[in-house]
Amino acid sequence: PCTVPQDPPPTEEPPTEGNEPFESYQLDPEVRHNLLSSLKIPGCSIDLFAEADNAQELIYITPAENAFTFDWSKLSAEKPCWANPPFSKYREVIAKFILDKAKVVLCVSDWPTAPWVWRLNKILVRKVSVPAGKLYRKTGERKKPPPPEWNTCIIYVDGSLATRRDLKPWLVRKIRKLNQGKGFESAVYSPGLT
Repeated sequence: PCTVPQDPPPTEEPPTEGNEPFESYQLDPEVRHNLLSSLKIPGCSIDLFAEADNAQELIYITPAENAFTFDWSKLSAEKPCWANPPFSKYREVIAKFILDKAKVVLCVSDWPTAPWVWRLNKILVRKVSVPAGKLYRKTGERKKPPPPEWNTCIIYVDGSLATRRDLKPWLVRKIRKLNQGKGFESAVYSPGLT
């Protein structure tokens, strides 16, 4: 199972700023559908971290549009958002859920000792753990990533279950600075996705 430690780590350092590459892969759509069904989630409103060749929803946000500039509470008003973010953005993504009080289905590595994991306990609603294996598929002309050597969790989270006090002040400032309140009108629509 996906484990979430009860006690927060003693300290957290701000992440380094950099232009790390957007990790391009896609959770197998059939696997994803089955996992959403087991969480009793009929579907998601938008894919927060996608490109044209790996989007899971008709509406998605590309790295160029920057998901952090959107208001995730608007995007999750009727259905939760889907988020399979780059590893390097996990901490910021969790903070964004909390600040925007958004409902999101998060695809995240099961790393129980990672410094950001303890926050999930505050906003976790339901979870499913997936053993390491062939979860991802090739997208476009990209090389298929190797299977992860760790379990993956699909977690339904509700950011309204935590408060800003659960976040480090530097992280609150960083996320608020990025937020431009964008809604669906600024996202990409993919009419070919079914």
